[in-house]
Amino acid sequence: MFFFVLSGYLITTVLIADRANPGVLARFYERRIRRLGSAMAVVFLASTVVAWWLLPTAPMRDYAHSLIAAAVSGANLLFWRGSGYFDLTVDERPLLPVS
Repeated sequence: MFFFVLSGYLITTVLIADRANPGVLARFYERRIRRLGSAMAVVFLASTVVAWWLLPTAPMRDYAHSLIAAAVSGANLLFWRGSGYFDLTVDERPLLPVS
């Protein structure tokens, strides 16, 4: 919990300090992509290699949907929409972040 509070404080401080400059959000997301993009690509690639090797067709299709959603920052919506009583457990979703 402390991480989210501290992270939110730091992000808000940066955005408020830079709010007078046009394109502040574009620069914020550009820095975020540059910082996290390569690590995200490695995780996606490694997960896809393992999924290709281990998963049969139907679960591979579910994995592909979650990969696309994670790549466009829509994973939370996909996992929320797809959660139900008879749905896959958290252990069976390799790209679902667990805290």
